[in-house]
Amino acid sequence: MNARVATFEGGKIETAAPFAGDAQATGTPELVRELFVFAEKVRDRRLLVSIFDDESDIEPMMKRLNKLEDDVEEERRGHRTMVETYEVIIREVSGQPKHALMTWTELPTEIIDDVVEAVHSDLLSKVRELGEWRGALALANRDTGAARFFTFYDDLETANLRSPRLEVDPSDLLPHDPASMPQDEELTVALRRQM
Repeated sequence: MNARVATFEGGKIETAAPFAGDAQATGTPELVRELFVFAEKVRDRRLLVSIFDDESDIEPMMKRLNKLEDDVEEERRGHRTMVETYEVIIREVSGQPKHALMTWTELPTEIIDDVVEAVHSDLLSKVRELGEWRGALALANRDTGAARFFTFYDDLETANLRSPRLEVDPSDLLPHDPASMPQDEELTVALRRQM
């Protein structure tokens, strides 16, 4: 699976509403399997994450989603500041979580598989034990090393991956080069839609 992540600044969060209806009625491309809209209030920013099945769909999906977004006036949708593509490494989300923590970093490309293995074998098993945890979405770009790891919760008070209940700090799994140190952001899940 692959993902397109579009970042917007400004605009109104209500512009996510057109994506919430029936996929054909709203013009959402039929290749989209799941859609997330994340809001970050501190910087008045939103992330629109579209997940689709096949790498060969990346180029047509980029064109169709760019056009769909461009059909909404910039003052409503916000200014699109970045569009990135990733491979979906982990996709395990249940229900309609209200909050997410996003950790983003740049990894040496040669260790992406090692980090994925560590997350699968150690970290996920531990965070699954937290009753408040609602899932994870991990994205990586094998060409650039860019990686985003979303963890989902119903309550941000409990959304602390460095909880004393865990023996492993996720940042221990990542390189400690200052340029690639993980950055955490608190997000509201404004929309999760499975198509």
